[in-house]
Amino acid sequence: KQWYQRRVRVGNFIHNSSKQSISLIDYEYGNTNYLAFDIGNHFAEYAGVDDVDFNRYPDMDYQRGWLRHYLETVNQLKNRGPVTDEDVENLLKEVNFFCLCAHIWWGIWAIFQTLNSDVDFDFADYSKMKLGEYFKRKEEFFDLI
Repeated sequence: KQWYQRRVRVGNFIHNSSKQSISLIDYEYGNTNYLAFDIGNHFAEYAGVDDVDFNRYPDMDYQRGWLRHYLETVNQLKNRGPVTDEDVENLLKEVNFFCLCAHIWWGIWAIFQTLNSDVDFDFADYSKMKLGEYFKRKEEFFDLI
């Protein structure tokens, strides 16, 4: 476990072109967590928030390429050896498992927001969608591990 942002989505990245830097915001959701949770949540966020379409969830080939690039970059920065197919497959399994965890997390979070938030957003419907996607994908992703 390490510290992770837990809400890695496009709206939380601020690009400063003059400094050629990228900053991450929305730290109140940060915590000690698993890397695969952050990546699984990142892939789950491909579906969108206001216009949710779970068909945007990346297929396994896309994920393998993304994960390989990620692992190769980490290994290069940390002076580690080459990335193996087994490394990619192991992380792929973890990421898809934690994607399910992210659906549960945000589904329960949205129930809480339904009861407590003044934000003009249909949290109840969002919760139904996130929890529904968990149950829809549960067997598929559990079969990977």
